[in-house]
Amino acid sequence: MLDMPTLDQFVALATSDKVVAVGECGLDYFYEHSDPASQAEILRFQIKLALEHDLPLIFHVRDALDDFWPIFDSLNSGDKPIRGVLHSYTDSPANLQKALDRGLYIGVNGIATFTRSEAQLEMYRSIPLSRILLETDSPFLTPSPYRGSICEPYHISVTAEFVANLRKIHLSDLAAATTANAHNLFNL
Repeated sequence: MLDMPTLDQFVALATSDKVVAVGECGLDYFYEHSDPASQAEILRFQIKLALEHDLPLIFHVRDALDDFWPIFDSLNSGDKPIRGVLHSYTDSPANLQKALDRGLYIGVNGIATFTRSEAQLEMYRSIPLSRILLETDSPFLTPSPYRGSICEPYHISVTAEFVANLRKIHLSDLAAATTANAHNLFNL
């Protein structure tokens, strides 16, 4: 059961001029800190809150996309579509396509610089420039060659350079696209 005073605090925050998104929210089945039903209930609340206040969402979904999509789809409508980004995306090309079909952006961070999975690297290459966002996930997921230290916002340049090289495009083109995408998603 959701704690109403805490939920009231979320509602109050959503009306602040400084708030540009609701998140991180989603489902995380990797750690067993809370049961899936409770996570789903809170996710539904957060999506409804974002829709009510015309805010995008930053989704954290780990080992749970099979349960995430039905919740997303049940609250998504053509009149008021859910806007958001799948943060720290490392899942399959099939789920990437599902996200793109729903108009979501895809967050790429330092993981791209140290993954050993060719499938993941190919997936990062295939994200349309119009849907990619770069993120740090500070203080976690520090890009290579800085693994082992705290990730800081300035590390985004390392991830950007890696992704541009991976995609065989100019860094300035990637920077322009990701900046425009951030502006579009977050109404900056």
